[in-house]
Amino acid sequence: MIRIWLGPDDLARTRLLPAPLPLHEVFIAVAARTAHPGRELRDLAHPAAFPDFLAPLPDTPAPETLDDSLHRMISTGRPRVRRELLGFTGGVLNAWHHRLATGDRPAFDRLADAVRRHHDRHTAPATAGAAVEIHRDIRAKTRDLAATGVEGLFATIHPRVRWHNPVLIVDTAHDLDLRPNGAGVTFIPSVAATRPWVGTDPRAVFIAYPITPAGRPGAPTASAARRPSRGPASAASRPAPAFPAAPGSSACPAGSGPPAALTCPAGPESPAAPAPPAFPPEPLLPGARASPAGPASRAALEDPLAALLGRSRAALLRAVNGLPGGTTSDLARRVGISLPSASQHLSVLRAAGLLVTARHGNAAHHAPTPLAHALLATASR
Repeated sequence: MIRIWLGPDDLARTRLLPAPLPLHEVFIAVAARTAHPGRELRDLAHPAAFPDFLAPLPDTPAPETLDDSLHRMISTGRPRVRRELLGFTGGVLNAWHHRLATGDRPAFDRLADAVRRHHDRHTAPATAGAAVEIHRDIRAKTRDLAATGVEGLFATIHPRVRWHNPVLIVDTAHDLDLRPNGAGVTFIPSVAATRPWVGTDPRAVFIAYPITPAGRPGAPTASAARRPSRGPASAASRPAPAFPAAPGSSACPAGSGPPAALTCPAGPESPAAPAPPAFPPEPLLPGARASPAGPASRAALEDPLAALLGRSRAALLRAVNGLPGGTTSDLARRVGISLPSASQHLSVLRAAGLLVTARHGNAAHHAPTPLAHALLATASR
């Protein structure tokens, strides 16, 4: 199992991203061989792992484009790329790995082109087709987080992920300890994954989890998940990958060699852990009290969301919340504004991190983010 040791700073920095990340989706799908990737991608992922530099975390929780992700991947420092490729290959680099490890720019451009082709043909259609499913998953987990705190989120991520204070346990064939040392844990919804994938990044430890672990067609059943993998590419047939830890911690099993950052999937389940204890409530700050509202704030008290965003954007945000996955035309009709005006307002809401948008054919489908849920909940009090 992978044990992620979390302190108070890690819990405070635990976050749930509002949508799948493009590069994580591409390389999880490539690792699972759900499509037929080209040699450039196939040589960089197998069912047991892929190097973490291929799928960096974003700087902010706001949705990002594929080009943004590729830019950050290509900008990864040469020492890290080489270290992770050596760990992924067991120290034996082929010609393609060697070109990437030496920072060859044409090789990275070729890799970026291969990622774009795979994304456009497979990843983007799959993500767009699951827009409503993604929204429902994020909304449910945000509700759990609001009702029961971080423990509630941990409890609903996936059956293979469990909390035993102060350790977040991911059932897998690898026996590793990770200590974020204040960087926290980032949970990433995934359409491509059929089981959680754990990796590291300078910003945090991350877990990409399947949005419908038991319901999506092709997802393994509980009995199938317990069966050992077979074939030369199974996790059991390869050396356990090591994860980098922060200074002063040990993330590698004894004798495993130098650490190398790899993202790997969860494996066979372990016995269930005892129910974790609840966190004590935080004390209120002494002397804190609410300030009375003055006459100038009367409009804000009547509809604080409209006072903050404007009437049309507030109405659109509420419409998206009531019609997750709705198209721009659906939302324009519901609010009673023109299509160009709705499109412009939705763009502003998306840029503010309040919406995620997925295209399916010629239609754009919109869903609210956790930030939007929090804003709407606060405004309705």
